[in-house]
Amino acid sequence: MNKVPLTLHPGAWWFFGLGILIGTSQVANPLLNLVTIAALSFVVALRRPLGRFGNPFVTSLKVGVVLIALRLLLAVAFGARTSGVVLVRLPEIVLPDWLAGVCLGGPVTSTLLVQAFCLGLSLATVLAIFGACSTLAPPERLLQSLPRAMYEVGLSLAIALAFLPELVASAQALKAARRLRGRPTNGIAGLRGTFVPILEGALERSITLAASMDARGFGRTSREGKRLIAQVVALCGLGAIICGGAGLLAGASPTLLWAVLLVVGTVGLVVALHLRSAVLLRTAFEEQVFTLRSLMVGMLGAFGGIGLLVAGHLHPGVLDVPAPGAWPLATPLSLAALFGIVVAGLVAPKVTS
Repeated sequence: MNKVPLTLHPGAWWFFGLGILIGTSQVANPLLNLVTIAALSFVVALRRPLGRFGNPFVTSLKVGVVLIALRLLLAVAFGARTSGVVLVRLPEIVLPDWLAGVCLGGPVTSTLLVQAFCLGLSLATVLAIFGACSTLAPPERLLQSLPRAMYEVGLSLAIALAFLPELVASAQALKAARRLRGRPTNGIAGLRGTFVPILEGALERSITLAASMDARGFGRTSREGKRLIAQVVALCGLGAIICGGAGLLAGASPTLLWAVLLVVGTVGLVVALHLRSAVLLRTAFEEQVFTLRSLMVGMLGAFGGIGLLVAGHLHPGVLDVPAPGAWPLATPLSLAALFGIVVAGLVAPKVTS
């Protein structure tokens, strides 16, 4: 079993992205969102591994631009009429009352466009975070590093993620072969000639995968007693998490009791995963080690998200859409929180594969 300590654990990048996502989910300030996207672009350009699925970050940016344009179009067509400078006045159509009295067209103000742009940019930022995480730590690497207790779930998700690209590649290869033979590739005739071979190839790959899993002893277990104990501990931990979380969200007293239940339930789930992992017999060609650098990258993402929330609490309005006629502002704390994204890119090791 080969250990790769120089490679950052894929879970660190996803924990890093989750921390940023928690903070940016409350941000509508276009300046902070643009700084977040710029910082993520720097990290991806500095630490991007070479993957077989291209660069999802660039794709997420393109989809984000489309979302912003779509949000502007919807605001012009259906947006609520707000005060501000009227830029253009479109023909207005008032729909019947049974359609909630929605108006189509009407005056388009500067405030309406600014609000629509800020909300669209917020969605684009969320997409950029997921695109950056998918580029820095491809989902297949994350699934390979799951604990042995979640091996079945990880394998199912890995097969699901790999099925569509392989299906597309198989269809493209089959079309190219038919084109070289001078056979039709489009229309009903082309569909009839490619549909059945694609299904046959998918069935053959499924049978091959099942045979290889059986040859490797997939599903082997040891010590059934520990397996039962792990299931009981997992159920108790999940129940404690549900009760503790519901009590904290409802604001019921005593608060300390619900917090203790939440912590105990989380510890119980971790113990259950450890017991379940000890039951399963599975080897790996490569073990992903969660090193100190991985912990630092994950904590920098959490620092960024928490820092944005604290900045919004100390300076109300800094995370919101700027007032009409005002420039978007940012506090030193909010910028320092986003600077943690850049620091994470500098701390992470260079990835070459």
